[in-house]
Amino acid sequence: VVAIDSVGICRGLGPLWLSYEGKSLELDGGKQDGCAGWPAGITFYDKTFIMPQASLDPVIIVPGIMGSWNVSGRWQIDPIFHTYDNLMEALIAAGYKEDSLLENKPTLFTFPYDWRQDNNLTANLLKQKIQEIKIITGANKVDIIAHSLGGLVARSYIESADYQNDVDQVVFLGTPHQGSPESYLRYEGAVFTGTLSWLQQYIFQTEAALNGYLDLTDYIRAQVPSVEQLLPIYDYLKDKQPDNSWQLRTYPLNYPQNNYLENLNSQVKIDLLKQQVKITNIISDLGVSSTLNYLRVIADPDITDNKWQSGYPENLTENLDSLEKGNGDSTVPLSSADSISGVEIIKTNNSDHENLPTVMQKEIIKTLTGKLPTDYFNNKITSTFKRWFFFRVYSPVDFVVIAPDGSKIGKDFINNTAINQIPDAFYSGFDSQAEFVLIPNPQDGEYKVEVQGVDNGGGYTLANSIID
Repeated sequence: VVAIDSVGICRGLGPLWLSYEGKSLELDGGKQDGCAGWPAGITFYDKTFIMPQASLDPVIIVPGIMGSWNVSGRWQIDPIFHTYDNLMEALIAAGYKEDSLLENKPTLFTFPYDWRQDNNLTANLLKQKIQEIKIITGANKVDIIAHSLGGLVARSYIESADYQNDVDQVVFLGTPHQGSPESYLRYEGAVFTGTLSWLQQYIFQTEAALNGYLDLTDYIRAQVPSVEQLLPIYDYLKDKQPDNSWQLRTYPLNYPQNNYLENLNSQVKIDLLKQQVKITNIISDLGVSSTLNYLRVIADPDITDNKWQSGYPENLTENLDSLEKGNGDSTVPLSSADSISGVEIIKTNNSDHENLPTVMQKEIIKTLTGKLPTDYFNNKITSTFKRWFFFRVYSPVDFVVIAPDGSKIGKDFINNTAINQIPDAFYSGFDSQAEFVLIPNPQDGEYKVEVQGVDNGGGYTLANSIID
């Protein structure tokens, strides 16, 4: 380190301070070289030093809806679609140590949870998880990467009276800050749309039947409060006029009201959120016809059931003209994802909602560490799965699927355990309420299914589908 005295006078200089990564080091004044032969006096600070390694805050990945599954009594982060696998690989390459691998001094954690339940209950569990991580790591604060619904869970904790001032940064990924119109279809009429609609509908139908609900809409409204908490809190329903034009209805008049999001987005709570943590909001926009933005509704033509109390999307069963598309990431409208002002925004046009954790991994890591990684991980990405083989069973039987090459997934009847020999495939377990198998990119050839009775007789249903 050389300090030049531009005045040209021979003199010693005082201590020199270096600042790096928020830390400062003092270099003592060293030997002085005379002025002879030099255009100006030069003092050398002759000192060897090592800059401190910047420490990483522990980071928690909070997944979105259907991003967690309870397998054999243990909650896991997305073992079906592997939405977060690439991001976790990238974080490990950037220096984080994964807790589940029993690393010494772990810094990378996941927070799988029951995405059906009230977000406020989940927020309390997140608080407990953070407390555990602080004890494990000795850190005072954590960083959070929150995808989709997970962003609302994180906000519910940070904006609550129970907040412990223990979150440093939050990175939101496609969070529906003001809701998503897709939830209206589920809440009002048990209609599922989007990438994972076929699986969601099966899960909800099975759970409804097992819990004694004859009507799926009644089950969702009573037992899946997270769907109601995703209802938009802005104008998104359009009413048909006598001249067949459509007029936007003013929220909350004649809307299913979302008190949860209204509270979360009050100005007082927004201001509190921005005071409590550093926020980076990562959003995607795939264009003007990519995402459900509005619904054109009429009075429900069938008043004998409990559906469509706030309006029926016209001709929904015949066509999709009543579902009006606009800007967004294929699931969350841009206006909802980009609704928090005064925070750092990172925008992409290259990712749908499900793949944001993979596509934006470099930007996420740079936000957390200050360094842009060079490597990009995309070994497991939902968009590479072009077809799915979907098997489901309705009791009283368990089952095992045998692929053309002889590999198996399902129940091992001999050992009474779950077995999975097919890469990236998923088995829900035979002790789950909704027993099913998902096989991505299945082999060509003949699959076999064997069943085993588990009750005292009775009829059962085994169904399978190819989804592409």
